[in-house]
Amino acid sequence: MGSQSQPQPTPAFKIFVGYDPREDIAYQVCRHSILKHSSIPLQIIPIVQSQLRDKSLYWRQRNQLESTEFSFTRFLTPYLADYQGWAMFVDCDFLYLSDIKQLVDLLDDKFALMCVQHDYTPKETTKMDGAVQTVYPRKNWSSMVLYNCSHPKNKILTPELVNTETGAFLHRFQWLEDDEIGSVPFVWNFLEGHNKVVEGDSNTYPKAVHYTRGGPWFEAWKHCEFADLWLNEMEDYLNKKNKDEKEEEEKEPTQTKSLHGIYHCLLFLIMLHNTSTIAVAVLHRREDRAMMTTTTTISSPTLSLSLSPTCHSRFHPNPISSISPFNKIKLITPQRRSIFTFTMEAVDSSSSSSISNNNNSNSNSSVWKQLQKGIAEFYDESSSLWENIWGDHMHHGFYDPDSTQVSLSDHTTAQIRMIEEALRFAGMTSGGDDEMEVVDVGCGIGGSSRYLANKFNAKCEGITLSPVQAQRANQLAFAQGLAHKVSFQVADALEQPFEDGKFDLVWSMESGEHMPDKQKALTNVSVQFVSELVRVAAPGGRIIIVTWCHRDLEEGEESLQEWEQNLLKKICDAFYLPAWCSTAHYVKLLQSHSLEQIGMKTIKGALAMPLMIEGFKKGVIKFSIITCRKPPLSSSS
Repeated sequence: MGSQSQPQPTPAFKIFVGYDPREDIAYQVCRHSILKHSSIPLQIIPIVQSQLRDKSLYWRQRNQLESTEFSFTRFLTPYLADYQGWAMFVDCDFLYLSDIKQLVDLLDDKFALMCVQHDYTPKETTKMDGAVQTVYPRKNWSSMVLYNCSHPKNKILTPELVNTETGAFLHRFQWLEDDEIGSVPFVWNFLEGHNKVVEGDSNTYPKAVHYTRGGPWFEAWKHCEFADLWLNEMEDYLNKKNKDEKEEEEKEPTQTKSLHGIYHCLLFLIMLHNTSTIAVAVLHRREDRAMMTTTTTISSPTLSLSLSPTCHSRFHPNPISSISPFNKIKLITPQRRSIFTFTMEAVDSSSSSSISNNNNSNSNSSVWKQLQKGIAEFYDESSSLWENIWGDHMHHGFYDPDSTQVSLSDHTTAQIRMIEEALRFAGMTSGGDDEMEVVDVGCGIGGSSRYLANKFNAKCEGITLSPVQAQRANQLAFAQGLAHKVSFQVADALEQPFEDGKFDLVWSMESGEHMPDKQKALTNVSVQFVSELVRVAAPGGRIIIVTWCHRDLEEGEESLQEWEQNLLKKICDAFYLPAWCSTAHYVKLLQSHSLEQIGMKTIKGALAMPLMIEGFKKGVIKFSIITCRKPPLSSSS
């Protein structure tokens, strides 16, 4: 018999979806709706701006007219598809009601791209969560585009061009002639609030609804047209997600499932349980595994860990069980998102790479980028654990200084008390008549942002280096009905994506510790931490910094004592921190900007982690509130 050729599998059609962490739920529902109705294999790829920046594919500065993070990154679609075949880009605010195969069947190789050619002039001046609504020719043509990536004309869409060309050139497809742009029926980009269904005419029924003004995940648009369809799809997505997670859990081997609780408390215990065996541990990501590296000299990589099944809910765990040896073991995260192999490796503390001991190189931008990446990975991997332990607020609490026993519920109350104490010290017990604007620098999963938004009826924007934190913060905002008030994005605290003088309150809760070279802010280096806080503060606005510092130097002292520096090094290594500065140094930085009402206060009732208790008791470190006011425009200063 002659050999018979096997049928080749149909290649997956690539769909690139614009992703904005403020609209994570919109992306998830859009993706779910596409896959749910599709009869052909698909590869759905989110276009995430922070990832493109990490790969040096996108470096464009964001301007005020960009309502989403994918306003320009969408035009990288042919490049990301290797200029091969056809691929689609679509905004995340779409809901698909029909099989994507019907759209793929319309592809015509004579065109460089195909899209719905709307004649659309919006009536509203704002959209989504208050973003500016812009009007321009070919409005919304670029919101869903079928790219013939192999077409010679599309080879012009390189990262260099996308980062430098004007919005008009890109959104109007000005690199193409009119006859190179194919048309798609409007029902594949049915604009909610603009296009109309004609009763009895099936050609007007939407196949994909575009919530271009704002979808029901925004409070202001929860009653928009077709909101019920989106909400039903969201419910379907959440039900499927929960079902898939349950099935995955049931498939896990018994031994693996028994380790969920171990991972749940593992990082917490290593960080907080102050034993002679393991003083410090840093979580690093290495390809498909995570590596925990101790900074204590150990003769063997085999370690004994004391683990408590209750340590996830108590701050003074009483170890009752032991696992040994702990050399290599597979663990799965509490969310069942991914499985890692953890390896304990001993490293001589004298040779461990401490960022805090390299003050001179911190000024180098490459070192800061490396530090940024480490911080992001650290919180990407550990944020779910901290949330399980501490709840919405990923920061310390304010306690009675004589407290000895602390429960998780006590800690939640104390975290709110810490926020209130900082506000009280800054003289901000209530908001003004106008809606406040707040920025939360180093927002974690957004606990402070949501609290401040509720307290002051404020609009709050949070920034973090961790995509996982930004996504989770937006999910919580949506779940708590605050998506219209708060939003979160991945951004650098040293180069904040905001215009000058925007915020009435600039809030930094336990993020200053992560910032390198705070001393450099005394020079004219504009991208440094304190300088950026001052820059984005509105005239008359308040700046509140709550942070760990080392003790102030005595007159005549040039540095901390050697034993104090060694203790700080342990703390900095554990939590991926650069060198700390003193409270007095923060005050000098603020004075250098001619700020008003500068004040500082030491919190004596902050719950310190065991690793930090020694330094706290010996006066090497302290927990400080530092506040100031930016002079109003009318000030003579």
